[in-house]
Amino acid sequence: MYSFYLLIVKHKDHFLFIIALALSFTLLLNNDSPKMGNVRGKAADVVSFFSSPVAVVKSLLFLEEENQLLREKTLSLSLQVESMLNLQKENEELLGMLDFKRQTKLIIRPARVVNKGTQPNLLSIDIDDVKGIAYCVGSIDLKPMRMVNEQDFNKCMKLNLYSAFEVIKSYQESLKKNKGSIVLFSTIAAQRGFTNHSIIASTKAAVEGLTVSLAAEFAPNIRVNCIAPSLTKSKISQPILKSATIAEAIAKAHPMKRIGEGKDAAAMTKFLLTEESSWITGQIIGVDGGRSSI
Repeated sequence: MYSFYLLIVKHKDHFLFIIALALSFTLLLNNDSPKMGNVRGKAADVVSFFSSPVAVVKSLLFLEEENQLLREKTLSLSLQVESMLNLQKENEELLGMLDFKRQTKLIIRPARVVNKGTQPNLLSIDIDDVKGIAYCVGSIDLKPMRMVNEQDFNKCMKLNLYSAFEVIKSYQESLKKNKGSIVLFSTIAAQRGFTNHSIIASTKAAVEGLTVSLAAEFAPNIRVNCIAPSLTKSKISQPILKSATIAEAIAKAHPMKRIGEGKDAAAMTKFLLTEESSWITGQIIGVDGGRSSI
């Protein structure tokens, strides 16, 4: 108790100030005179002035959170719309393929052409009447010459050339009887120089040589043509096109300023398989957005 008394005596000025301040606030809040009302109003203005920046900052933070939520919802909706458009496009392409199948009585048969070759598969396929063959098998074999070996060439040749020859040979008589048509696939790299394309360019050049040779041998009974596309959107080209920067650069290298799509070559294939192209044979046709010649 004595120590508390000494503390009060020692700090009596501070205690008196606190007591006076408390009494002043009490009188200020309980006094109903007009002057005291003005004082209370000014005090409220001062408090409001110093607290308003805090309220503004809180409002800005709230708006930023709302904007972030809106951006996320907008992105989600954009992705959904893009997905729906892609599905619609795929649906239209499938409908087009079904129409083509109904009109041409197209028969699609699977065949493994890498490990065992096509011959064992062709023997198990019961097709007596063949009017057209589109050998759409392809590959993208890109390596610098120092890394290329004989096995790389053999594998590429077997897939793109030897197996195509076996298919044609197996149905030669049926094609001859039906005045049929054959469509093979090359690449613009067979006639234009591209870095790291020694394997695929050499192989596809052989396919082009096979095309003109068979066109001469089979005329006038069977027509043989070859489509030489540029880079096209597909599963095997996805590793190249997955970079938006690279895809944009490749697109700009074409006069048509876009990457090819499957429907581009499909439309030409359909034309070459039908009677609409009955006076066309031995041709290497570029479906490449103009890149091979412009």
